[in-house]
Amino acid sequence: MTESSPILIERPEPGIAIIRLNRPDAMNAFTPAMMDAYHDALDTIDKDPETRVVVLAANGRGFCSGLDLKSVSLQPGGEHHGAIALVALQELYGTSAPHMRRIRQPIVAAPPISVWPAVQPGSWSAP
Repeated sequence: MTESSPILIERPEPGIAIIRLNRPDAMNAFTPAMMDAYHDALDTIDKDPETRVVVLAANGRGFCSGLDLKSVSLQPGGEHHGAIALVALQELYGTSAPHMRRIRQPIVAAPPISVWPAVQPGSWSAP
């Protein structure tokens, strides 16, 4: 995968793989092609016996804003219009969570600092 790929796989040290969302200009919103690349990355890492943990990270100021609505045309005549196209789109996006649970390695999310709440030491309180 190249630096311009929407999904990057990094290996900062043995046993660790980072899947990095790489569409910072679009707040890492998923397109169908990006979701395909994400599934491919999960499969690649799952087959690697040396990888013990996966970190899901993102470039830019946002972690992921969801589906890139500009990438799918739900309007009549659009690529994803009609019941069959909508079912195919749902299958593509709806299989990501089961796929994540199916791989051998645990997945840990590491959102950018910019999406964390502004927390000062001692500001956490018990319910």
